[in-house]
Amino acid sequence: MELQFIPTRVHFALDVAGGVALAIVPQLTGARKHGKRYWVPYLAIGALEVGLAVLTKSEPQSASTTRVAKLVKTAQRAKDTAAKGVAKVR
Repeated sequence: MELQFIPTRVHFALDVAGGVALAIVPQLTGARKHGKRYWVPYLAIGALEVGLAVLTKSEPQSASTTRVAKLVKTAQRAKDTAAKGVAKVR
């Protein structure tokens, strides 16, 4: 059973916003002044969260497979139509 309260794209946008917020928290709170061990983990995890959100596919695999199948059918029809057109000219 799949529950969806928010669309996937909204979820990814929230992930990006959360990652950016996490990365800039040490600069806003002054923790950066205490040394790298206080701000580098925040920056790394924030960058990881943004990167994962950007690189994640937002549509199910079956939908993209269906799109490719439709594209292949359209190309086949175009090829058949072109072949018929060439046969009529000869």
